[in-house]
Amino acid sequence: MDDRKRTERRRVLAAGALLTLLALDVVFGILASRLLSGVGVPQERWQASASDRALIDAFALSFALLSIGTVAAWMTWQYSAHESLWQRAVPGLRRKPNVVGWWLLPIVGMFTAGFAVGEIVGVVPTPRWFSRRALRVLFAVWWFVTFVATASSGTIWDTGGPIAVEFSPKIASWFAVMALLAFPLVWLLDRGVDRVLPWHEPVPGRSDAMAS
Repeated sequence: MDDRKRTERRRVLAAGALLTLLALDVVFGILASRLLSGVGVPQERWQASASDRALIDAFALSFALLSIGTVAAWMTWQYSAHESLWQRAVPGLRRKPNVVGWWLLPIVGMFTAGFAVGEIVGVVPTPRWFSRRALRVLFAVWWFVTFVATASSGTIWDTGGPIAVEFSPKIASWFAVMALLAFPLVWLLDRGVDRVLPWHEPVPGRSDAMAS
């Protein structure tokens, strides 16, 4: 039971952090796409004026930090939610919680870790005002938009330091749309996990939940 409580505590904290970051991602994506729409991101750093370089540097570094933070929070939340469902022996799950590691592989992760989110969609209860079909549609739209955004190429902007960030006004727009779709999806799924895990009923956990 202590393990389950730790899992739930981690899930709740990760969900709060993830929803906060997704809201920031939407604001950032809209702001960056609008402010850079008249500036653009040139292929070469020297092609931008000093003021434009400073602006693009700020947005590119912010984009990198927000992306890393969002991915970390997403993976922590998805792992905890998936692990909780496995510990409760909820039927309908085929992939293990550690499938979230596939998110670190571009494109391929969408068909492994991304589909694992679909399994959560299929097993958690939904509110009366939001049907199962609507939840599946929301998941499908989010998955498609995320896949297209991940597969799309962008300008590699040299920030003048040790890193270069793939960033452009178009990527900022996709970033906002992905976050806008992900926010209600995560909120609904996390609420569903709460409803499927009533912790007052002792049910044997699944020993293979952590197996590779």
